[in-house]
Amino acid sequence: MAKLHEISVEPYVPHAVFVPFIGLTSLRTDSGKEKLFISSKAYLFLRFNTKIGLPQSHTSSLHDNPPQSILINVCGRLLLLQQERGGSSLVLQKPAKKNSLQSVTFLPPVMIAAWVECIWTISHQNSTNPYLSNALWLCCGLHGMKVWLPLYRKVDEPIFQSHRIMLTFGLTIYPLAVVVEEAVILGAMAEFEHFNSKTFCSITKTTQVFLNHVFQELIRKNLDFDALQIAQTCKSIPHFSHVLELLLHKVLEEEATSTQPIP
Repeated sequence: MAKLHEISVEPYVPHAVFVPFIGLTSLRTDSGKEKLFISSKAYLFLRFNTKIGLPQSHTSSLHDNPPQSILINVCGRLLLLQQERGGSSLVLQKPAKKNSLQSVTFLPPVMIAAWVECIWTISHQNSTNPYLSNALWLCCGLHGMKVWLPLYRKVDEPIFQSHRIMLTFGLTIYPLAVVVEEAVILGAMAEFEHFNSKTFCSITKTTQVFLNHVFQELIRKNLDFDALQIAQTCKSIPHFSHVLELLLHKVLEEEATSTQPIP
């Protein structure tokens, strides 16, 4: 194994103990496509090798969309360190000469979100559902679930439209995994029961749909075109009609209990 880079993140990390997650990714703020390739234990100095131990399924992915950025969670603040445009991949490089390291230049870090506890992304791209499969999913504890969703611009739309948008919605469970193919979140729910003057807590695994929240947030932000595109790619999901029922129920309930008109 040959060391390719030694990247110092000391300006952004007070101590390695504050970094629960580090990952290589092809995600960029000016692109809608990304993949998260690995996660590893956090160190103040990151060392990436030619034999980095990636699964065999990622071989073609590295060539198609090589990682050029680093995701790092520092005390709940998710930072994105993007390599300057034109730079080579952080992984697909031949080892340099002995005792010599290749220099890597990064742009100033971008904070994607705060209060981040867990991070999910899809290891393979799904051409039938590019919105959800290229999204970055974040659990932010009491601040809810966040999804950094790509936006695919229409031909006649202005060029200043953002490539991504952050959506936030609440959950009734604590998320453990995101299954994009089924459009559900796997999680755990705690229930308290009283018996003989004693309180017991039972934890059960359950699922929760999320498409209704995604649709509502997109429509609120006047992104009905993107909401319709996602809906068309998810029509084959068995519980899709139930998602629309939940969305309608939520909208009617908000209108009935609101003291002011809702746009």
